[in-house]
Amino acid sequence: MLAAPAISTAVSVRSPSRPSSQGRVDAKALLGQICRLVADDLAGARELAAQAAARFPGHEGLRCAERILSEGEASRSKRGLEPDRSADLEWLSNPPESVRGQWVALIGGDLVGASDSLSELVEDLRDRGLAGKALVHLAD
Repeated sequence: MLAAPAISTAVSVRSPSRPSSQGRVDAKALLGQICRLVADDLAGARELAAQAAARFPGHEGLRCAERILSEGEASRSKRGLEPDRSADLEWLSNPPESVRGQWVALIGGDLVGASDSLSELVEDLRDRGLAGKALVHLAD
């Protein structure tokens, strides 16, 4: 595994990648080093990207690399898990002629509402406490 070169707080940044004629590594060279590290040492690439972005805050490529390589944060949805919509999608693949061209609301593959007007269908679903539970789609 390759070790990520640390970026010092000093003005001169040394790295095994192409040093400039003065022994300094520019932002482009650091970005290249990050790209090479990704395949072998993701943690090292993350660390180098964060350090390089801090050293060159105006460099879009380094800021992008830092953002892409940063560890994501998991969060819970207030709505919980999304329901399985496979039955609804199956129903929509061949809707009855009687509802083609209408807005339909489905829950678990069952038709719970249909209307020519989307706003009327949504209002009906709200009145019945089904808003946010039904899959609403234009049947075609």
